Formats: sequence, structure tokens, C-alpha cells
Amino acid sequence: METYGSLDDFTHRTDSVVSLGMFDGLHLAHREVLRALTDRARATGSRSVVISFTPHPRALLSGKPFPLILTQDEKRLLLEEQHVDIWCRLPFTRELAATPPETLLEQLDSKLKINHIVLGYNHNFGAGKSGGIHTLNALRSRYGFGITEIPRMQSEGTEISSSAIRKALLAGDIRTASRLLGYSYFAHIQPVGKNDDGSLHARVPAEKLLPAPGNYEGHFNHSPVKITILNQQEMLLRSGDGTPLPELPRQLPLYWDSL
Repeated sequence: METYGSLDDFTHRTDSVVSLGMFDGLHLAHREVLRALTDRARATGSRSVVISFTPHPRALLSGKPFPLILTQDEKRLLLEEQHVDIWCRLPFTRELAATPPETLLEQLDSKLKINHIVLGYNHNFGAGKSGGIHTLNALRSRYGFGITEIPRMQSEGTEISSSAIRKALLAGDIRTASRLLGYSYFAHIQPVGKNDDGSLHARVPAEKLLPAPGNYEGHFNHSPVKITILNQQEMLLRSGDGTPLPELPRQLPLYWDSL
């Protein structure tokens, strides 16, 4: 998968199927968008392009930290698993936040040569979130692109959304979070040091959203581990059988078990 940090990095224009959004969590509804995106790209001989933003718009507009379900590195790994051709991480600035949706679409098309756009039913873009499916329908004849809109998705009566997953994590409800994600919630941890009792002190990047402080079950390298979340960045890990944990490599993926 090719990764770009700016639209200015594109040096050639070939047909693209594009989806725009944060894709925080890459949950089941996001994966339905990506399935439609990659299927359409293959059928038309086009590139599948995902455009997301960094930092999260809420972080910039509120001036407060807004931890994410997935870090940028974790998101890249999952996008690669979905066979996306190109990922562009647009810097979200106040200038971009004030860009009218029609102007943003024109800028994207000038670089990507859009022949189709895939988006979720409630996705909005451009200044004040004023752009959406109505904007695309009004402009499709000018640019000649097609549109696929993915409908609302639910799981056990709960809408599948990043907001619902965030709410579940902050409540310590790993089962619901993992069900809506479609995979076991995980984090790439950074070991800090070992304690006298054999437990491992670890942390995650500041951008990562951890579950509520408390005790959880999990695993890494197929071995069970007990997880104690201390705060939004730090945790203690103990082996499932009480033996001291070995020295661990940095950026180890740790998975929470859904009990």
C-alpha cells in the first residue's frame, strides 16, 4: 500500500475509486465501505484510495487531546489487510476545516481523477460538515463520477460506529467494543520496565485510546496475560499462570479478550 502525507505528493493521475473519512477503528461498517471500494476499483481497473485526516478534527477544533481507537501505525496495518492501494493522510488544519465541500472535491479530483466515490450513509465533509451525499449528487454530472452509499449497520441493536466503540471502551466493555469492531481490541504496547513482582510496566502512545482503568484478560504471542490499566497511557501486565513475564520487544501487539 502506498502512503502519502499530502495530495501534493501525487505526481500522476490515473482513475481512482475514493473514500473519505477518519476510519477510526476500521470497524465492521468501515470494512463494508472498504469492501465496496476495493471491489469497484478491481472491476474498473482503478486505484482504491482512502483519504483520512490527522489529527482528528475534534482535537484541532476543540484544542483538547482526542485519543483514537487506532494509532496511525495500527490503521496502516489494517488498511493493508483490506488490500487498499493508496492511503493519503491529509493534515487537518483550520484552513482545511474552512474549505467548502465543492472546493475540497475539486482539489481531490484534480489529483486523483475520481471515477467513483464510496461513503457511509451519514458521512459529511467540508466546512461545517456541510457536504454529504446531497453534494455529491449535485456535482456528479460535472465530474462524471459514480456514487456508492453504504447504509446504516447495526449489531445486536447497536449502531456500528466509532462513537459507540469509544463509549464501550471508556466503560470498560471490551465485549461490545470488539463485537462492533469485528476483531479483538488491541494496542501496540511499549515496555517501560519490569517490577520486582515480575509484572511488566508498559505504555501506549498518547494518541491511543485505552479502556477504562481496571483489570482485564488478554493475550500476546498466544500466551494469556492479565492486564491492569492504570491510566490513559499506562498499564501493568502479568502472566496468566503467575510466572514472571519475559523481556518483550517494543511495539508488541497486545489483545484484549472478550469475556
